[in-house]
Amino acid sequence: MAYTRRHSAVCVLLLLAPSLLWESRVGATSMKMDFLTLTQVRSDPIVAPGELAAHMHTFFGANVAGVSTTYEDLRAESENTGNVLENHSLYWYPSIYRQDPATGRFIISPIFLNSAYYIWENGFNP
Repeated sequence: MAYTRRHSAVCVLLLLAPSLLWESRVGATSMKMDFLTLTQVRSDPIVAPGELAAHMHTFFGANVAGVSTTYEDLRAESENTGNVLENHSLYWYPSIYRQDPATGRFIISPIFLNSAYYIWENGFNP
């Protein structure tokens, strides 16, 4: 796939979105972590924990993702696909598909880089 100026503009907007949303806020701190995609699994930890889901999710973060992954598994994992070694979190979103015009088949679109943004007010301690 060839990247166009439109793709570049969308990427820039996505990168700037968190700071633009919070630009008028005083006393806020933000952090961005980047990750490579780990895998796609028929798992939905919220809707169907411990079971195969009816749909696919793309996972990134901790190097452990599966139908039976537990909190303890995440805490015990020593590696992740991101740039912050201490992060044991696992992130996911519904896998994105495209339709092959020649065959009509649906194929998972490869997404290689994912980001997690955290924004909180200074002095807030949950």
